[in-house]
Amino acid sequence: KSESIFPLGEIGLLMRSVSEKIENLEKEWRYEFFDSDLQSLGTQSLKLHKKFNIRDSYTLDHINHSLFFNRRTGAYTLLSLDAKNNQRDLVKWELGRKHVVKDMKILGEYAFMHVQARRKAYVYVREWRGKQARFVPIQIKGIPQKRLKIAQLKLIEERKEVFVYIQARIKIKPAET
Repeated sequence: KSESIFPLGEIGLLMRSVSEKIENLEKEWRYEFFDSDLQSLGTQSLKLHKKFNIRDSYTLDHINHSLFFNRRTGAYTLLSLDAKNNQRDLVKWELGRKHVVKDMKILGEYAFMHVQARRKAYVYVREWRGKQARFVPIQIKGIPQKRLKIAQLKLIEERKEVFVYIQARIKIKPAET
């Protein structure tokens, strides 16, 4: 098994593991909550097609969000586990094979994802408990979109803001003498 551990503050921690055994073309992802004394509080499991792999994980307060991706079909699954309320939310969608999520941040009810598609960068904003979603293209006047790249998504929780740092590849003309 492959395992990862996510701290959940005063609540304890979450351990994620994936079974190497594949049954009916599915892998089992197992999440176990532990309190601060390392006593098990319960387990949740999720079975996904064997082609799904973990793309990103993000923990905010007592909620862990795991993003799974099937490169062959372009399908995504976002699993959100609330350690405090033992609640599980599962959202599935498809972006297409050419769209790849590079980074993810969660703020309130929304997931902000850096998506790369055909040499163009976007911010994909999606309700992590619902179906509303939209692409926000990255544009700077005078610079073609294919020359722009998202360097980083940064979350400032206290101010409830998400910053997008952009890198632009520009051509500098030599100075005339």
